[in-house]
Amino acid sequence: MDRRSLSFPMKFKDKADFLNTSEKEWKQFLSLLEGLTEPELLENGVWGENWNIRDMMAHIHEWHNMVLKWHSEGQKGSVEMPAPGYKWSETPRLNHDIYEEYRSLPHAEAEKRMKATHAKLRKLAESLTEKQLLEPAQFAWCGKNAITTYLAAAIISHYRWGQKKIKDWQKSSGKSPRSGAGGKVNSIKAKSNKKTSKKSPKKTSKKTSKK
Repeated sequence: MDRRSLSFPMKFKDKADFLNTSEKEWKQFLSLLEGLTEPELLENGVWGENWNIRDMMAHIHEWHNMVLKWHSEGQKGSVEMPAPGYKWSETPRLNHDIYEEYRSLPHAEAEKRMKATHAKLRKLAESLTEKQLLEPAQFAWCGKNAITTYLAAAIISHYRWGQKKIKDWQKSSGKSPRSGAGGKVNSIKAKSNKKTSKKSPKKTSKKTSKK
């Protein structure tokens, strides 16, 4: 998330549209993760400063966490955004510091934390009325923005970013994309095999010649 992503916020028809879009992107991102082996999750060079996928999950978790803090602290008074000691123009430095903070975290723990903070953001969005969720200036900490400006950047945009970077890395490194259980790649192969098995060679009938 950075100032640029906040300058062009996503638009949603209603609360259901926001919730459905975020859930769709989340499931697609998880499906991509489920198709990876443990060595692949820890292979460096996926993005940025030689990040691996564990680093990306930790990054997403911390941005989830920051939005939760903004909302919690913003209810009580002023809040420093994006984080204490950082300006919005300094998000590259902030992202580097997040990377350094979490780089020794086991990948299973990074995934666990990311899923936990996703669930909290989802619960927050569900608890808001449609007006609170979609209309501008409903919360003091959001200024003139709608809270979805920050929620969508933290979840939907991050999941799309994660999917794109993982697919780009798979393509550049010659790895075959694999989905998790029930994923699209596996189902496409299954359909292809099913179609092939249905086709059977035509039998040629022998005609008896009349003498």
